[in-house]
Amino acid sequence: MISKIIKALDNFERNIRNSFGKDISTKSGRFWANVHFQLMDHAFIRIFWNNFHEISEGVYRANQPSPSHLKSYKKLGVKSVLSLRGRANQSYDLFEDEYCKRLGLNLIYTPISSGSAPMPEDLLKIIQVLR
Repeated sequence: MISKIIKALDNFERNIRNSFGKDISTKSGRFWANVHFQLMDHAFIRIFWNNFHEISEGVYRANQPSPSHLKSYKKLGVKSVLSLRGRANQSYDLFEDEYCKRLGLNLIYTPISSGSAPMPEDLLKIIQVLR
C-alpha cells in the first residue's frame, strides 16, 4: 500500500516537472523556465550552498551552476564546464547552455548515472577532458 502511494507521488511529481520549463525563447517561457529552475531543480537552495571546491590546481567541482555562479567561475579562469547530467530540454540545461555561450565557456556533456557505476568509456572521456 505504501509503495503504491510513493509510486503515485513520484509519478505526480515527474508529470509536473516535465510539464513546463522547456522554453526560454519568449518572455513568458523564460518566466516559467525560471520558476521550474528554482522549484523543480531546487536552484533556490544553491543560492546559499553551491558545493564549489577546487579539487586540483585549476580544476573545480560544483553542483548545477546558476548564471551568476558561471560568471564567477569565468572570473577564476575557468574555460570549460563539464556537465555530468547530460543534455535535457529542461530549464537547468537551457540556462546553462545559454550562459556558457554568452560567457564563452566550452560546455561539454558526459552523462553518468547517479544510481550506478559509470561506464569505463565515460570515465576515459572525463579524464581526457580534464587533461
